[in-house]
Amino acid sequence: MNKQDITKSIPLEILRFVVVGLGSTVIDYSIHSITGLLLKNTSISYSLTNAICVATGFIVSVIFNYVLSSIWVYKNVDKSVDKKSPKAMSLFLFLSICGLFIGIGLWELGSWKANIDLGISNLNTWTEGLFTKDFSFIKFFWFTYYFCFKTLVTLVWNYITRKVFIFKAPK
Repeated sequence: MNKQDITKSIPLEILRFVVVGLGSTVIDYSIHSITGLLLKNTSISYSLTNAICVATGFIVSVIFNYVLSSIWVYKNVDKSVDKKSPKAMSLFLFLSICGLFIGIGLWELGSWKANIDLGISNLNTWTEGLFTKDFSFIKFFWFTYYFCFKTLVTLVWNYITRKVFIFKAPK
C-alpha cells in the first residue's frame, strides 16, 4: 500500500473527521457557554435562549468544520466531485442545519430532563459562579453530559450524510 492509499483509507479519514470534530466541539462548547453567560440576565425566553446558544456555537464551528473537511478530512473523494462548488457548499450547509435542528431538539430534551429530574432550571448558566464557592458542579456535569450526547449524535449524522451526499468515494 503506497502513501496515497494510506492517506485515502477510511479509518484515517474517520480519524481526521474526529480530530476536526473535536476542534469544532471545543469551539461549539466555548461559544455556547459564553452565549449562555451573556444571555443569562435577559428577558429572552428559556427555549429561545437554548436555540440561540446552540445556533451561535453551531455557526462558528460549522465554518471551521467546512474549511477543514474540504481541504484535509475527505481525501478519498471521486474526482468528479467538486468539493468547493456552490452546490457542495449548499448541501454541506443544508445537512449541517439538519444536524443543528437535531442538536437543538436533543438539547431541549436534555434541558427539560435536567429540569424535571434534577430541578436544574437553566443548564446554559453552568458558568455562573465559576471561580467562587457558588459554582455548581452538578450543573456543569449535566451541561457537559447532554452537550456530549448531542454532539455524538450529530457527529454520526454529519459524517454519514457528508460521506454519502458530498464527499463520495470513487466507485
